[in-house]
Amino acid sequence: MILTGTESMAQRYMLVSSRGNHTIKRYNLDTGAYVDDLIPATSGLNNPQEVLLGPDGNLYVSFRFGSNSGTVKKYDLDGSFLGDFTSGYTLAEATKMSWTPSGDLTVSQWSSTQNEAVTFDGQTGQFQGLAAREGGIVNPMDHEWLPDGRLIVANWSQTGQSGFIGTYDSEGLAGPRLTSIPQGPVNMWWDDNGDLLVADWTLGAVQRYTSEGQFRSTFISGLNRLEGYAVYGDYLYLGEWQGNTVKKYRKDTGEFVETFITAGRGGLLNPNSILILDMSVTDTEDDTQLPGSTELSSGYPNPFSEEVTLQFTVAQPGPLTIVLFDILGREVMRTALGHTAAGNHSARLATGDLAPGAYVARLVSANGTAHTLITKQR
Repeated sequence: MILTGTESMAQRYMLVSSRGNHTIKRYNLDTGAYVDDLIPATSGLNNPQEVLLGPDGNLYVSFRFGSNSGTVKKYDLDGSFLGDFTSGYTLAEATKMSWTPSGDLTVSQWSSTQNEAVTFDGQTGQFQGLAAREGGIVNPMDHEWLPDGRLIVANWSQTGQSGFIGTYDSEGLAGPRLTSIPQGPVNMWWDDNGDLLVADWTLGAVQRYTSEGQFRSTFISGLNRLEGYAVYGDYLYLGEWQGNTVKKYRKDTGEFVETFITAGRGGLLNPNSILILDMSVTDTEDDTQLPGSTELSSGYPNPFSEEVTLQFTVAQPGPLTIVLFDILGREVMRTALGHTAAGNHSARLATGDLAPGAYVARLVSANGTAHTLITKQR
């Protein structure tokens, strides 16, 4: 993700959806200090439910209520509104979102008239179809796609009834329930051991289950209503919906570290979604991109499907390495090119194992580094 010349975005940030005052707030990831309302309250929109980073490097936000909440909205990283993304289907009380393995967008809906999860084309936003149908789904929240193409959904269920984690086939039809949840599941994710972690809003706890849905243990407890999470490095961040805080834990042990965003800092009210943006891999402070030094092209074709060719120029002979980072700053691929003479060169990268999305390509040479943004499509 290229943010050349934007000093304010050269840091690491945490974006938090503040449902209670209809904003997306930005905090410094190193200190927890409030920076600004990246996306301020907008007429006709209220109750933001999820802020998601897209494969194109833009932000996607779902809103549960409001006269203009029938679509997922698209914003750039400066918070500027880019327009409605979804089309061909009017959302009703949209909640959580995720990207499918093929790069499409899946959205859950709470509405009693549209109690279902639906999928939109990840590039055009055009409605694709149902991912989980009414009848086998009740007040859906978070969801995850399995390698076999099935969808698992956290169902809050009805008042007085147990929530559950359900599975759905490629036609959106309900399959077996993985597990019953005593209260209200809102988020879920896989840990490094392959266990399923479920954030329960009502219990204020994170519970651990096997991949088959068997309860293992209560991993974290004691939060005052829980919604929204982010895993970054060695840490897990959790939103305390009623306490108006974000708390930090060790992701491996669940040990409490600190209240990262203290109560109400920056006007935080009912946090329900957390997104971490780490732009440090594209920080130009250490890059050398002067003429006659190290230069890197934008790649071709770009977007690409399986292979991409990068053209580059180096002023001095020496060892070269190309490193790819995903949009969260994680290294996903490293290719050593060996000792290379000065001059113009090209390298073809096979990316068959990479998921569709945006990547930063960084060229590391003896006399500097350079980077560019490339996008893999389906």
